[in-house]
Amino acid sequence: MFALTDFVRENLGQIFVENPATDLPTLYKDMANIVPLVFVLSTGSDPMGGFLRFAKEMGNTEKVQAISLGQGQGPIAEKLIANGVKSGDWIFLQVGSQDTINEI
Repeated sequence: MFALTDFVRENLGQIFVENPATDLPTLYKDMANIVPLVFVLSTGSDPMGGFLRFAKEMGNTEKVQAISLGQGQGPIAEKLIANGVKSGDWIFLQVGSQDTINEI
């Protein structure tokens, strides 16, 4: 893993191995009920705290619906998403693997 990071840094530059700062207010401007915000995370990353702070700042804490996906959670997530599109709820899906993504 580190060899790959070193390779990218040496051939493309440091900017390609750094994580950009997440600015939720700016990202929020590009979102809609049918345009999701997707975080692709590395091991140990957890944007939930920042997400909940932003929801509070926006006065939307009561609209946040979160679910950790795993065995059998796909149908529940689908219902949350369908309802969120209609109601404006913010759906936070925590996905652990590519297999889980394929499930939904």
